[in-house]
Amino acid sequence: MAQAARYDDSDEAALARRPLGEVLETLAGELEQLRCLGLRVENAICQIVVRAAIDPAVVAELQQLDMVLQQLGALRSYTAQVAQECEAKGDISVRAALDQVTLAELRARLAGQQEEDVSDLEGWEIL
Repeated sequence: MAQAARYDDSDEAALARRPLGEVLETLAGELEQLRCLGLRVENAICQIVVRAAIDPAVVAELQQLDMVLQQLGALRSYTAQVAQECEAKGDISVRAALDQVTLAELRARLAGQQEEDVSDLEGWEIL
């Protein structure tokens, strides 16, 4: 399970400003990771629904997950395209935004301090 801890702020100058395109590309990657995780959850739910006698009204509500996943995919694509459009437009301050992120690993990725791995979803804890 991800820990709520502060990012490594040993390089304060590097965290103060980042290229806007890079920030948006990182965000697009995080949205894609969430979409992939959601697809796995959706698949598990579908397997449960097939095996169990579940009220059709409940199944209809569960289908909202598909809408969430589609919206995540659209936001990912939108963010990636905006990142390409503003690639050479300068840097932005990300410190205040990073202060809002309490998940240490996510915060480090958004700060550009660690590579994201969309295929590695094994670290997620399912409750």
